[in-house]
Amino acid sequence: MAPTQDKPSSQELLQAQVDLWHHALGFVKSMALKCAMELQIPNTIQGHGGSMTPSELATKIGLHPCKLPRLRRLMRVLTVAGIFSTHEAASPDKEVVYELTPTTCLLVNDEVKSNLFPILSLILDSTVISPFLGMHSWFLDECSTSLFKKAHGLNIWEMANQDDTYNQLINNAMVSDTNFLMDIILRECGDVFLGINSLIDVAGGHGGAARAIAKEFPQIKCTVLDLPHVVAEAPTDDHVLFISGDMFKYIPPAHALFLKSIFHDWGDEDCVQLLKKCKEAIPPRDAGGKVIIVDMVVGSGPNAIVTRDTQVSFDLIMMCFEWREREEFEWKKIFMEAGFSDYKIMSVLGVRSAEVAEKGKTNKKTTGTLKPQEVVQYSLRHPLNVYNATSRSPSMKVLDDQLKHSVRPKLLGELLNVGDRGAGLIEFESPLPGLTSLEPVSDAQVDLWHHALGFVKSMALKCAMELQIPNTIQHHGGAMTPSELAIAIGLHPSKLPRLRRLMRVLTVSGIFVVHESASADKEAVYGLTPTTCLLVSDEVKSNLFPILSLMLDSTVITPFFGMKSWFLDEHSASMFKKAHGITFWEMADQDETYNQLINNAMVSDSNFLMDIILRECGDVFVGITSLIDVAGGHGGAARAIANAFPQIKCTVLDLPHVVADAPTDDHVPFISGDMFVYIPPANALFLKWIFHDWGDEDCVKILKKCKEAIPPRDAGGKVIIVDMVVGSGPNEIVTRETQVFFDLFIMYLEGIEREEFEWKKIFMESGFSEYKIISVLGVRSVIELYP
Repeated sequence: MAPTQDKPSSQELLQAQVDLWHHALGFVKSMALKCAMELQIPNTIQGHGGSMTPSELATKIGLHPCKLPRLRRLMRVLTVAGIFSTHEAASPDKEVVYELTPTTCLLVNDEVKSNLFPILSLILDSTVISPFLGMHSWFLDECSTSLFKKAHGLNIWEMANQDDTYNQLINNAMVSDTNFLMDIILRECGDVFLGINSLIDVAGGHGGAARAIAKEFPQIKCTVLDLPHVVAEAPTDDHVLFISGDMFKYIPPAHALFLKSIFHDWGDEDCVQLLKKCKEAIPPRDAGGKVIIVDMVVGSGPNAIVTRDTQVSFDLIMMCFEWREREEFEWKKIFMEAGFSDYKIMSVLGVRSAEVAEKGKTNKKTTGTLKPQEVVQYSLRHPLNVYNATSRSPSMKVLDDQLKHSVRPKLLGELLNVGDRGAGLIEFESPLPGLTSLEPVSDAQVDLWHHALGFVKSMALKCAMELQIPNTIQHHGGAMTPSELAIAIGLHPSKLPRLRRLMRVLTVSGIFVVHESASADKEAVYGLTPTTCLLVSDEVKSNLFPILSLMLDSTVITPFFGMKSWFLDEHSASMFKKAHGITFWEMADQDETYNQLINNAMVSDSNFLMDIILRECGDVFVGITSLIDVAGGHGGAARAIANAFPQIKCTVLDLPHVVADAPTDDHVPFISGDMFVYIPPANALFLKWIFHDWGDEDCVKILKKCKEAIPPRDAGGKVIIVDMVVGSGPNEIVTRETQVFFDLFIMYLEGIEREEFEWKKIFMESGFSEYKIISVLGVRSVIELYP
């Protein structure tokens, strides 16, 4: 969304707020997926015939009945996001039914070759996520220690060496990724192995890839090269040989070399050194010599936002370990420096690609740049085989069929076209009818990774805020190059490449805008968007920096790491209390800095929202003579109403310790009291974002006190509520996702966001006769409630 005028309209501001919240709450989607995996929900549904009601699911995974409503909310996030599908109940007395999608089929452990549960478990492990909470301080640190090591005191391999369980987590992850990818590679672009008589799998671990190649092509003599301690633990295999060695010192000669997910672990200098050793080991191109690389080429593949977003997010994950994913020009640079003459990229593996680097007789340097839907093998005589769906295994045929009925195309319809996701469709002279065999499973993999990596966007935004990047760009005239930005925020020159990668995540996802340079020797220029304008401190009324700071604070995020154990705990303590030992409000009472963080968040939200409420639906206040802002804090909302409608006598009711700290105001008096005990009489009551903190029983108590405080409807009595009505508002996937993400987010302190039927229930139980929902506040609404 681009600004259309100097002063943004209410709808522009609200859309920017939705985008900002959706981005900030990306970690909720990741944590929901992590929790579902740890509770074994995909396996449980699969083992139950492929569908289950919430009650059946809760019973099967061992949840206490008190957690059933929370399970429904967890599953609502995952169904809206397309991880599971749901069939609505045929009648109010029936439950919905959850089913698997092609995405969740990849998490079922009886699908050995397509089970990505182990690698997702590693990516979503708290040891990987928690370092990102300190990314801001790592950027400001001059030392070259990785983000992971700064957080844990040792790197990932040192941690694996010291902890057998963690080492097994990593090994299982690598095996699952190899099983998944090699099955696709051999079926979809197996011709890269034709004509080869010997192959070395460089740093091939326990030989999973080499074994798969040898089984499919028994004429190829496959050998695995890896370090001695890896080879010592490798399983015995009659078809695959193992050689101990260091790839940086010597690679045995072979017709072809195979390197899967190796280069992203190393910097350019090491990669060039490794590639030179590869070049020494293979024969010339005219004798068939080549290096086959399976790795990510950022920006390669179908031009779909989900694919691109996943690629740059995964690159930021790699940055945690000081690793990296490369764009094509970066791959070309190391290939040419290592002395290779040609390369080809085959974008057929979802977010990853197969690359073939070849050495020739001459120094001619040519680039085989491919269109996303083409695979070209310059060095092979035979065309690439493309298999249609009829030649697929039974399990993959099921996956194909499920994709046709998946909810994902509907949910992502506004972002991309079906068939244009990270599938890398293969087209040759004779177009294939219908789907190619690769499309369903690749789409599912891209979706799964995209969901799992949602936390990366949250952490990137948190880091940018803590580094004051929005303010810095604004104060520099609204545009800055990476170098200018790095200097202005005080980064060491060594961190400049990392800053570019951080900003790449935030520009691909639309938080910032980037203007690419016109020439190779010029830098790109970053600018603000309507979304990041909401984080600039100069904009007092529309500055959402404080509330985003609370939402992304580590005290709020870390409880989600233990959501699975909280679900399995019968006790009703909140997730926050289970993690920290005290409630959210107790922490605020004990820590003045934390209390101020909360107060600033509430003030910033009131400033933003009240300005829009008064402009867009100020009519709700017309005719009112007196108003009580119930639990109104320091009176920001009441003051705004009083300024806009001076004829209304506005009063704030809140607890004594809140009122004691409230600023003196001649126009808005404050009353100490407890809304559960007594609310002073007034023509109207105003409650902004109060009810989502309380369960139904408490809400009914508050509403009954509200009803006692106001006159009958014909005398103008009413309650004005500003809160979220899940499912209400613009019918867009981003709005809907943001609402259900926020509902799961607020569950950390046992809060809840309600759908309309849930609001109606507590209204009617409290004795109110009618209500009206005004959905004009983005993810939130104004509700007028009449006695």
